[in-house]
Amino acid sequence: EMDASKSSQYVSAVMLIAPLLEDDTEIRFVGDVIVSKPYVDMTIDTMRSFGADVEWIAGPAIRIRGSTGYAATQFEIEPDVSSAVYPAAAAAVSGGGLELPGINRQSRQADLKFFDILTAMGCEVLWSDRGVMVRGPAKLSAVTCDMGDAPDASLMVAVLAAFADGTSVISNVANLRIKESDRLAALDEQLASMGIERSTTADSIVVHGGVARGAVIETYDDHRIAMSFAVAGLVVPEITIQDSNCVAKTWPGFFEVLDGITVQTARVSDRMKLIVAIDGPGGSGKTTVSRRVGEDLDLPHLDTGAFYRAATLVVVEAGIDTDDTEAVIEEVGRHQYGYDSSRMMVGGKDVSEGIRSDAVTRAASPVSAISEVRRVMVAQQRDWVAAHGGSAVVEGRDIGTVVFPDADLKIYLTARTEVRAQRRAVEQGREDLSQVAGDLERRDKIDSSRVDSPLTAAEDAVILDTSDLSIEEVVGSIVAEARRRADA
Repeated sequence: EMDASKSSQYVSAVMLIAPLLEDDTEIRFVGDVIVSKPYVDMTIDTMRSFGADVEWIAGPAIRIRGSTGYAATQFEIEPDVSSAVYPAAAAAVSGGGLELPGINRQSRQADLKFFDILTAMGCEVLWSDRGVMVRGPAKLSAVTCDMGDAPDASLMVAVLAAFADGTSVISNVANLRIKESDRLAALDEQLASMGIERSTTADSIVVHGGVARGAVIETYDDHRIAMSFAVAGLVVPEITIQDSNCVAKTWPGFFEVLDGITVQTARVSDRMKLIVAIDGPGGSGKTTVSRRVGEDLDLPHLDTGAFYRAATLVVVEAGIDTDDTEAVIEEVGRHQYGYDSSRMMVGGKDVSEGIRSDAVTRAASPVSAISEVRRVMVAQQRDWVAAHGGSAVVEGRDIGTVVFPDADLKIYLTARTEVRAQRRAVEQGREDLSQVAGDLERRDKIDSSRVDSPLTAAEDAVILDTSDLSIEEVVGSIVAEARRRADA
């Protein structure tokens, strides 16, 4: 009788020697539990190929005839699906494609389940007599999966989940805690170092997809931790894998192969190395202009105001009075914030609509004026730019003065109050221009008089009054100056 609730490897070890013993061997299981059962099935198939007499019997139990030994035979070894997981994941996370020859859809290998999970996450997975082809989507989708039969692949699923839309739940993986490392704890710690919100239980991990940042990854001398987070490094700049030689346990040439199957596109390698900081009061055109500038320069765009609105949203939803500074700080610090393709995320949830509510608009100024809130948000914004290669178009009210005081180009947009009010009224679908103007003037007063990071133009900023300029004129002027400075 064996306890197979932690690992199937103990079962396979006893099975493999049983044909060499004088008498028959019968293996039964405590509580009728066998984790990673596909590996036991694979052991049975292999033993039979070499002449052993082994079978499942009622129980469930396994009976192996003794004194049969093994006979020499020709045996074709399949490609290792557990290793194929990593190049397949590379295609998935990067939106690229590759073919893995020799991977058989009918294989007994447990990690074949990984390809079903890739399909669920939005990948194109095509099977043929040659093998399998994988092509990643523009954006991965979250997944809920029981990985009890394929725990090794669950690490890569968890890392992919960090880049997926929504919340992924990976369950029935208690035995990850007794592998080469406590892999659940390792996932929790290293995903946290990348800025990903997640939580673990005794036998599961929940991962909220978000915006990952660069990090130094501790591997715990565990090859699968190293390989899984190395794949993340294909899309997150500045991922460093410590003690990377631990991959030699199963794949000594892993990093060379990973380098050999990836291509750095001209879009990334030729990207302008530049931070453009665009500041200004509400209604000056920051968001529209900065997005267009980002598109024209092929640089990622970050709306820092969305971060403060997201922080305000969690305070409003928690029913906290904005005058209760301590409670506001505590609530804001409880959440993970991310920004992806102009969508604001809190804990992996898209809150782009919620942050535009009237309640958030009313509370945004007092929440944003709290020094500790601003310090948290500034750190998040700097991490976001670092994770996107250190180049971006960033907009807000203190970008050139506080967040990126060394920005390559600083722009301060302004406009007459009546023009700004007209723009904001159109944006919010309001007709009461005088009230909109009053709201803007009150916000200007709060922003410019706050102790921490007051709204003001940086000394070296280019000041643009957009009152009588078209969007095209403003964008064209900024883009031309950015290119001039990049070439300088």
